[in-house]
Amino acid sequence: MYTTWYEDIRADTGQIVSSRVRLARNLQDYHFPRKITREQARELVAQAQEAAHAASGQTGRLDYTDVAALPDIMKVAMLERHIISAEMLHRSVCGLLATGDGSLAIMINEEDHIRIQSFGTGDGIDAAFETAERTDNALEQVLDYAFSKELGYLTSCPSNTGTGLRASFMLHLPLLERNNQIRNILSALTKFGMTIRGVFGEGSESLGSCYQISNQVTLGKSEQEIIESLKNITAQICEKEHSLLHKALERERHDILDNVYRSHALLGSCRRIGAKEAMSLLSNVRLGFAADILDMPRPNKSLLSIMMNIRDANIQIMCSCNSTEPKDVCRANYLRSVFGSI
Repeated sequence: MYTTWYEDIRADTGQIVSSRVRLARNLQDYHFPRKITREQARELVAQAQEAAHAASGQTGRLDYTDVAALPDIMKVAMLERHIISAEMLHRSVCGLLATGDGSLAIMINEEDHIRIQSFGTGDGIDAAFETAERTDNALEQVLDYAFSKELGYLTSCPSNTGTGLRASFMLHLPLLERNNQIRNILSALTKFGMTIRGVFGEGSESLGSCYQISNQVTLGKSEQEIIESLKNITAQICEKEHSLLHKALERERHDILDNVYRSHALLGSCRRIGAKEAMSLLSNVRLGFAADILDMPRPNKSLLSIMMNIRDANIQIMCSCNSTEPKDVCRANYLRSVFGSI
């Protein structure tokens, strides 16, 4: 049985929760997905599957899922776990190739024909890029990518043209959020071709004080330049968060400790709780463990995996086999099983 990448306990330390590298690619002889015919889309899926099979010696086994054929709740659950994008929820022909632990996933017929995603916990962006690049090179030996000597890889959205690379960190920034400094960070990042978004990317809100920071510009820079710039800027943001935490612990230590311990106690005793409130409480507990101020046993799961499990579609799937109770009750039951006792 596989252990998913986000169950790694390293996701619970420091400000960097996870890393992701995504490469957007299109095939030479097909329209972009928004213009492609159903027959061509099926052909493209078949080509991608054949290419993945041929590349398995370099990528490992990639299992195929016909995403378009899944029930809506399963699609949303995959979106909540960041395995697919919102773009794929309504595609009539689309699929996913993924490793058993989910650390490597290839979306087919998303906004682009192929989007290679590699994930890792903490600041493992270099390893994620190495995996994505190795996979891309293996597929390119079989597939005919749309490529321009002047522009680089051609993509459906012009902002991705060039390297086609989007590198991102998921950051836990409770102190910066509390001090209303996220907007200032966004303004500063724009000058460096970077942006900060909510948990599910563009247009989404922050949940549990978690934010995505990623590059906006892919043209005119190498992959390594993009990643190094992201790492440098992220290090500055993390240092600012750490500094605010240090000052807060000096000035209001008892208030912070009270908030952290109350959150842990509520998670272990709640009988009904919404996803947003649960994420806020989990954020407080994560701060307590990361700052080494919460003297309680750690859960036997990573907090990142818990955050994914409590989202609406995932908790509904988890409870559907043995419960007809409302999601908020099922969520509370699950959280008590992790932090307290039933």
